[in-house]
Amino acid sequence: MLGMVSGLITDSQITASSEVDRNWIPENARLITSRLGWALPPTTHSYTKEWLQIDLGEEKIVRGIIVQGGKHRENKVFMRKFKIGYSYNGSDWKFIMDASKKKVKIFEGNTNYDTPELRVFEPTTTRFIRVYPERATHGGLGLRMELLGCEIEVPTAVPTTPNSNLVDECDDDQANCHSGTGDDFQWTGAEAMLIPSPHHFHLNHPLAAMLALPCLHQW
Repeated sequence: MLGMVSGLITDSQITASSEVDRNWIPENARLITSRLGWALPPTTHSYTKEWLQIDLGEEKIVRGIIVQGGKHRENKVFMRKFKIGYSYNGSDWKFIMDASKKKVKIFEGNTNYDTPELRVFEPTTTRFIRVYPERATHGGLGLRMELLGCEIEVPTAVPTTPNSNLVDECDDDQANCHSGTGDDFQWTGAEAMLIPSPHHFHLNHPLAAMLALPCLHQW
C-alpha cells in the first residue's frame, strides 16, 4: 500500500475538483481509517469534470486501487463506475486503457457503501494518480481509497574483477548449455510472472495479499 491508510501520503497531497461540504474534503478519502470520505452531490447525469488526485511525492509503480464508499448524513453513497488517470508532472494526463489499448478503461466501482473492493491494472510508473468518477448512487458519491504498488528500485552496479573475459565452456555436443555470452537465457518462474489481465475481485481474493506487498520483481 502506498500511504493513504498509513499516512505516508499527507493531507496536502490529496486534492479534488470539488466536494459536497467541508466535512467530506479530499483528505478524508482514506480507506477504512476515515469514517467519512470524499463526497460529491447527486447528479442526474454522469460526472464529467470531477476527480480526486493523489500526489505520491515521487514516481512510483502503481498497479491497483482499493475503493470503498461512505455514509453521507443518512445516505449510503458510493461510486459505481470510474476511470483512472496518471501524470508524471501533474499537468499532462493519460488514462489507463482497456485491453484493446484503444479505449479508456471503465472500472467497476462498489456494490455497497462499506465493503472495500480491489481493482487492478497493468503496472504504471507515475507520480500523480486521479480517480475520475463516472457514475454513483442516487444519493451522490462517497469514496475512500488506497493505492497499491511499490517504490522504483534503483539498479545496483555489478562488481567487476580483472581479467573477467567470458569463456565459452560449452562442448560442441552440449546443445543446451549456457555459453556465458549473454545471448541465451531462461526465464525463471519469478521473472516470467505476469500481472493478470485487468479485472475486479473482492478484497479477500488471494491476490490481494500479494498486491499489498512491496514489489519483488519489476513487472
